Amino acid sequence: MKPRLLFILPQKRPPYEIEMITRFRRFDPSILWYARNGLKVLGHSLPWRRVLSVESLEHLFMRRSGNRITNAKLIVTLELHSPESYLVSKCFPEHQHVVLVWETLKNHPFYLVPPIGLQSRYVSKNADHFIAFTRRSAAHLKSLGIDPSKISVIYPGIDLTKFKPTYNQRRSGKVRFLYSGVLERHKGLDILLQAFRRTNDSNFELTIAGRGSLETMVRSTAAYDDRIKFLGWLPQQERHYVFGNSDVFCCPSLDARFFFWKYWEEQFGFSLVEAMGSGLPVVSTNCGAISEVVGSRNLIVPQGSVNSMALALETIGGDEGLRFHLGSENRSRAEDLFDVEKQSLHLENAMIRLSAH
Repeated sequence: MKPRLLFILPQKRPPYEIEMITRFRRFDPSILWYARNGLKVLGHSLPWRRVLSVESLEHLFMRRSGNRITNAKLIVTLELHSPESYLVSKCFPEHQHVVLVWETLKNHPFYLVPPIGLQSRYVSKNADHFIAFTRRSAAHLKSLGIDPSKISVIYPGIDLTKFKPTYNQRRSGKVRFLYSGVLERHKGLDILLQAFRRTNDSNFELTIAGRGSLETMVRSTAAYDDRIKFLGWLPQQERHYVFGNSDVFCCPSLDARFFFWKYWEEQFGFSLVEAMGSGLPVVSTNCGAISEVVGSRNLIVPQGSVNSMALALETIGGDEGLRFHLGSENRSRAEDLFDVEKQSLHLENAMIRLSAH
């Protein structure tokens, strides 16, 4: 009989971890979902305001999910600051508890707001192991005082049979730039639009895919520049088609700050990996973990610089040989580091080792 592995994950989370979990062969994985507006245990949701008072949830958590948890060989939760991580650490200390971590900022608001800050410190001291999805995330865990021997780094992966180069489609004479992501200020979309409009090259096209508070601005800008196309939000099953019909991927993200306090940066960037898998060169900023993900060969510009971004767009847009060279290197990098088949095996092997303790 395969050992039981229980994941506790957000109910409507994009399929980042699921892509790897569903490929496990030596475990019998099951997933306990919780709702975004609170904890969801076996179909029952609790308001988020009550999750802040975790102590009052302990009895309910154990009563409704106890059987599923006690039958598991290994319990996996997401992020130190989640209430689920705290409840598992506190209520089931006899079980092996692994925390998956994307977070990269030591001063994240969740670490500073009671009681979540205290609960995060409890998890950092009592969870058995932490799997960081980037080296930057691992460095953040070490900065919190976690023993390095309890930290592993395993990159996530994507399906490279879907996201693959389609060079034969790129002969229209146009150079097609792509931005795909949420339409918010911290993603630097306004910087990208300003930079693109400075290029004035009639062979350049910019496709924007996403949704968010800047949608009106995107539509307004596209109305004045027919080189800019807005697709709206891309369903997951359509993303690889749009990437396959593009030539350059743009990621102009910015650190989000409240005065001098940085409270957000790019933790990974799945769109970057999807672009690399599709054989696209990348124009990006140096925000968060972007440089670690894309490597040093792509065009990386300072955050918030319209001039630098415009120059990078003109450089890559005007050099087909450079685009092909960088795109080929990116495909190789994706195959080496971000193939979901390989990465799911690495993750499962790590779980096997931990469950043996």
